[in-house]
Amino acid sequence: MVQGTAERLSAADAINRGYNMLIATILGLTALAFGTDIIPEAGDKLAYITDDLLLVIIGVAAVTWYLVGRNSYSRSLAPIVFVVLALLAQVAGFAIEIGDIGDLGDDIAGLVLLGALLIVAVVLYSGNRRLLERAAAPA
Repeated sequence: MVQGTAERLSAADAINRGYNMLIATILGLTALAFGTDIIPEAGDKLAYITDDLLLVIIGVAAVTWYLVGRNSYSRSLAPIVFVVLALLAQVAGFAIEIGDIGDLGDDIAGLVLLGALLIVAVVLYSGNRRLLERAAAPA
C-alpha cells in the first residue's frame, strides 16, 4: 500500500520483489559482516582491506538499487551482476591475502558464501521466469 491507497501488488511484482529483496538483503548483510573487518585488517596491511571495502560498496549499491524507484519490482539481471562483482572482489581479496594464512579465513568463507549465493541467484532467476509466465497466463 502506498500512502493510504489500496494498491494491489501483482503476482509478477511480488515474485520480482521477493527475488530482488533476497539478493539485496544478503549482499547488504555481507557488507555489514565484512565491513567490520576493515579496521582490524587495516592494521596488518592496507591492501588487505581492498576486498572488504569493495564488499561494503557493492552491498550498499545493491541495497540502494533495490530501494530506488521501482527497481524492487523489476525483473533485472542487476542482482546477479552485484553478486558477480562481490565474488570477484572476494577473489581479489583471496589473491592479495593468500600469503598470510592468518588473514585468509574470512576470504575463504566469503568465497563459499558468494559462490553459493551466485548459484541461488541464477537458479531463482531462471525459475522465476516460469512463475512469471504462469502468473501472466489467463486464469
